[in-house]
Amino acid sequence: MKSRSKSGYSLVELVLVMMLLVLVASLVFSLTAAGSRAWMRLTESGNRRTDIRTAMSYIDVQLKKSDSFDSINIGTDPTGNGTAIKLVREIKNPTIPDFNKSETWIYIQDGKLYELHTLPGMPMQDAMSAGQPLANADSWEIRIISDELLEVTLNIKHQQDDREIIESMTRQFYIRSGGLDS
Repeated sequence: MKSRSKSGYSLVELVLVMMLLVLVASLVFSLTAAGSRAWMRLTESGNRRTDIRTAMSYIDVQLKKSDSFDSINIGTDPTGNGTAIKLVREIKNPTIPDFNKSETWIYIQDGKLYELHTLPGMPMQDAMSAGQPLANADSWEIRIISDELLEVTLNIKHQQDDREIIESMTRQFYIRSGGLDS
């Protein structure tokens, strides 16, 4: 009689292989989860930086468009809740001959930077809620350094690992006309 050799795996070998497979699978899933969290943090941070740069660029363009004597005013917004930039421009509107100026208000409300275009003398308390949101911004600080230099710091707050983090950008704007009025 010929003896047959047993082919197959023992129970111990099967258990060891299964444990190795579980270990490798858990390692792959944990690395994937960590990579996903890092990607989300980077994406959110990039979005916040984009919002700040967009807001600063908008402010820069508006200040350059309004750079004439006594056309840039810094003060309290009409709701009395914060600081606003008021830009006054001359307009030529044949349909409304009594108005030869327009106002653009730039202000922060409810976590966003807003702009509002109005005519002088219009009631502003109700109009502030009708402004156009431009970008996310939680707060800002506006400092008049001199008659020709304005400094704006924009802040965006966010939560990370149960702590509040503030991302900021500060930029100085040169006003050629020296037309800053506070």
